[in-house]
Amino acid sequence: MNHRISYLLPLGIGLLITLSQSLAGMAADLSQRSVLTAQTTAAPSQDYKLLQNLLAAKNWQAADQETRRILQQWIHADGDLFAVPRANTIPAEAIQTLDRMWRDASGGRFGFGVQQRIWQEALAQNPTNVNAAVKAFGDRVGWTRTTPDPTNFIAPDWLTEPELKYSTQAPQGHLPWAGISWEVVSKLAQAQGCGSCTTDALYLQGERFIRYVPALFNRVGTALDTPSSVNPWQNLQQRQQINLKALYPNISCPVYTLDQAISPNSQILAVSSYSYERACVGATNNSTLALWNLQRGTRLVTLVRGQATESSSYKGQAQEPPTQPTRIVGDVANAIAFTPDSRLIAAGLSNGNIRLWATDTGQVIRAIAAHPYAVRAISISPDAQFLASGSSDQTVKIWNLQTGQVRQTIRLQPAGGIVHTVLISPDGQRVATATDKNRLQLWEISTGRLIRTLVNETVTTDDRLPMMFSPSGQVIAIADVDHSVKLWNATTGARLITLRGHQKTVQAIAFSPDGQTLASSSQDNSVRLWNLKTYQSARTLKVADSAGHPIMPINAGHLAFSPTGQVLAMSALLLPTVQSEPIPTQGIRLWDVASGQTVKAIEGAYTFDFSPNNRFLVTNGQTVQIWQTPQ
Repeated sequence: MNHRISYLLPLGIGLLITLSQSLAGMAADLSQRSVLTAQTTAAPSQDYKLLQNLLAAKNWQAADQETRRILQQWIHADGDLFAVPRANTIPAEAIQTLDRMWRDASGGRFGFGVQQRIWQEALAQNPTNVNAAVKAFGDRVGWTRTTPDPTNFIAPDWLTEPELKYSTQAPQGHLPWAGISWEVVSKLAQAQGCGSCTTDALYLQGERFIRYVPALFNRVGTALDTPSSVNPWQNLQQRQQINLKALYPNISCPVYTLDQAISPNSQILAVSSYSYERACVGATNNSTLALWNLQRGTRLVTLVRGQATESSSYKGQAQEPPTQPTRIVGDVANAIAFTPDSRLIAAGLSNGNIRLWATDTGQVIRAIAAHPYAVRAISISPDAQFLASGSSDQTVKIWNLQTGQVRQTIRLQPAGGIVHTVLISPDGQRVATATDKNRLQLWEISTGRLIRTLVNETVTTDDRLPMMFSPSGQVIAIADVDHSVKLWNATTGARLITLRGHQKTVQAIAFSPDGQTLASSSQDNSVRLWNLKTYQSARTLKVADSAGHPIMPINAGHLAFSPTGQVLAMSALLLPTVQSEPIPTQGIRLWDVASGQTVKAIEGAYTFDFSPNNRFLVTNGQTVQIWQTPQ
């Protein structure tokens, strides 16, 4: 139904009546405005929990209303909607928090930061006419009409609240809206015995934008440029704990995690695990892949439940080559990945198959007989069109995710080792592979052509050398056996630069989300932050606990920035000063990137993942713990 037609026709009649009222209604004017002001003034609050839930549910309309309720306590602190909106009183922390929440929930489509960029462009096009800049901004974000509507008395130029588009199909920057709720405006417009209420309604629905938008984005620009005084990761709180042992109630063996992943919408946690040791031979149903609600920690569905054992003990068709007798095989999900829309999850299985499930129902969508041996690694392209799988059969295959047909087969050299990592570049054009003999190579997906061998296995090392694409996909970073970090052009394979400074093996690397910084951790007990504009080591983080005990990085590949780049986390061993009985404590350390100070240390965890919405940290040790930042 066309909302505008349904409510504006009666409104037009009401307005004609209102316009015919005499000035004798002035006494009722103040009373009416007082009632409306009282109805729209919310009690001051900085609790963002409701907004977070609404955004997580993609309830854009309710989230927009809640955002305006939060801001109301500052822009109209005294409840007077007709006073000049006091945007300059909004705290920087509030703007930063609201912007982050909207940006994360919408995948960067909505939020104050997006609107600020559009406002600056509109202002640059109309440097001497602020009113024209405001109108141009409204056109860009979809708040104005393409052509004025002469039949709409109250809103000929600016859309009313019910006419907004509450979906991600709306123009960039469409939400959060800067207007006044339609309930308030319509009550004013249709008020009886009120001399100036029509004028007030016209102001709230039109002229107020001219006054408010420039002030708002002047404040937004200042706020987003202001360093946050509080790092939310400093106040991490454990919200949920998942006991994977409960999946195996009749088995006494420890539980080991093969892989875990968080869905792009930050709602689902997937964990693949098994419970097996040689002492537990005969245990049944000792392998699972399960999905959990990330916020509540409750199990949603179990996708895989079967038998796991060592390759040398497996009685069926061999899933690993004879050189891999201790590899865990059977009904095992070695690698998992979500599609970008979070609707599907894929798993590479030890039986050589790739399987896809719907995350909402757990229904199998597609099963692909991919390899004769186990699938060790998978990666899904950013456009969800294809999937790369690496197998113990020493091949990497590119699959059409929509049809299940193979698009490309890349055959590794027999002496090059077995692939354990495949990474598709952010632009979906290339795939990088790494083997257990540290042969790191870069391939062109469309042709299967080898672009460059980045590291060969000329020097034997037990450590797996890490590699990572930059966020733009134009650069690939790798750690080399000479303790350096090398940057390569991911399109041509040309080496860009070698970063030197570490004295021992580099175990992990990570790009910051903006691609301006590279972090590297080494066995020399240092974590370096490299400025990728100058290629200089900008900072070396203090790698020691509060008592001065050194830290040894562990779990190569477990070094990561938070989604906003504010925090860097690393899996580490905390070594005591008493070396006669060195019992290292495994844990995870988080640093504030700006200051280099430790903001959190979590003991008893081996691996971790940040949720894409920058709200959760999932750590994995004896149990899976879900940590949450405060609102």
